Amino acid sequence: MSKFTHQSIAGMNSVLDLVLIEVSETIATEICRTVKQDVFRLEKLLSRFDREGETFAVNQTAQHRWTSVSDELWDILQECERFKEQTLGYFNIGLGHFKGKAGATLKSLTGEELGYMKPQIEYDHNGRSIRFANRFTSLDFGAIGKGFLLKKLKSTLADFGVANCFVSFGGSSILTKGKHPSGNAWPVSFRNGKGNQQVFHLNDHTVSISGARQGKQQCYHIVNPNTLKFEIRSRLAVVQDECPVRAEVLSTALVAANKSEFEEITSQFKPQKINVFNQPTANEGRRIYEHEN
Repeated sequence: MSKFTHQSIAGMNSVLDLVLIEVSETIATEICRTVKQDVFRLEKLLSRFDREGETFAVNQTAQHRWTSVSDELWDILQECERFKEQTLGYFNIGLGHFKGKAGATLKSLTGEELGYMKPQIEYDHNGRSIRFANRFTSLDFGAIGKGFLLKKLKSTLADFGVANCFVSFGGSSILTKGKHPSGNAWPVSFRNGKGNQQVFHLNDHTVSISGARQGKQQCYHIVNPNTLKFEIRSRLAVVQDECPVRAEVLSTALVAANKSEFEEITSQFKPQKINVFNQPTANEGRRIYEHEN
């Protein structure tokens, strides 16, 4: 049995790094096979770009008529609606139309359209069908897809009896089980600004890091549901929680929410730890909110 096993798995426009401690090669291979299957399945379900996937198909038809969805997608949609309420609307999966065109879309609207432009998803609970209230609604699960995969991975690790494990999904989504071989926890450090280092000591926890900008090009990617424009405040939210889905939702919402709303939103989730920073440049960072249970 090897001391540790490391595997990298591509998916969801990112790379998942999986480190298993004291797991046999046979079990490690089976876990990786399961994870790859889950990545493929969830991407096929949730990607708005995959022309053979369900979300892509729903986006093409739901603005014209009631559209039936699979049981799995229905359950995810209902969960996302609850998150929308808990975050005062700042987490909103209906904003896909505005990704890549926020601001430009607003300029093209007529005065009449301004009254009903905000995305809205309507639900037929008996028929498990949805439709979009207007042409500005489009599903986008980009802010939560990693969370669902890590939640499934957490269950897979439990099924295989893995006691100690570290997972990094693109560096912004972390999942841990047990502890580091050389300590009592997994130490995860995050540097924000000049010498300002935050350290999380994780056991069976997740950490989600969200910012207004992402990728090598540092492009804005979070649409504020109130303005329907990209959130351009240079803010960074770091959330620690037991559930990877909740952590992803909360970190995304806190990037767009007003500071005066942080406490109300946080109270709906009861996370273990939160830090929110204003970060005007890569070398600057000032904490504007802190919470710890």
